[in-house]
Amino acid sequence: LGESIEELSSSINIYPNPTTNFVNIRNENYQNPISLIEIYDLNGKLVDRIVDISETTQLNFYSYSKGTYIVKLFNQENVIGTAKIIKQ
Repeated sequence: LGESIEELSSSINIYPNPTTNFVNIRNENYQNPISLIEIYDLNGKLVDRIVDISETTQLNFYSYSKGTYIVKLFNQENVIGTAKIIKQ
């Protein structure tokens, strides 16, 4: 996780942030679909990996400890964006 946080495309929306339970990831760029989502804690430990992706995907943060998480979004080949999510 040494890399910097990349700007998310304006076609990708992540909400609500901060969250207490669920986070929605909506991708409106049909030419560049998300194929994988990885969630990391701030120590770089992989917390979850989601491969069942739709236009709007809901991530369940309910069981996570309070804190900041890094969400990485991938297409078939590359990271297409990263975001910090705050779990309250």
